[in-house]
Amino acid sequence: MKQGSYGALLFCADGTFFSAPTYPLEEVIDPTGAGDAFAGGLLGYLSTIEPQQHGRYSIDEIKRGVVHGNIIGSFVCEDFSISRLRTLTMDDIAERYQCLVMFSHFDPHWRPGQIQTVGVKQF
Repeated sequence: MKQGSYGALLFCADGTFFSAPTYPLEEVIDPTGAGDAFAGGLLGYLSTIEPQQHGRYSIDEIKRGVVHGNIIGSFVCEDFSISRLRTLTMDDIAERYQCLVMFSHFDPHWRPGQIQTVGVKQF
């Protein structure tokens, strides 16, 4: 599900979901076409991946496709029409992908007893 400037959500048949953030831009010139670029980025990424034996893509590959869609959509917002896509390189995409990974990962080993809770209501 495309959510514009909020990113995209992927809902899976098993009830799990994945939330992919947008790439934070300092300046948005024109968001026209970003949704179409998202679809192109998602499908373009999946076209480079071999489906599994039963003809389906793994959930992890679809998640990567959603992130690629967000990245391509972000490049479109940097200029009018498809002007920014004309100068886009695979290195640009890879750099932005790594930035999104860095921005959206955090320590999964939260230990509530080891944080200071000044002014925070305990439940």
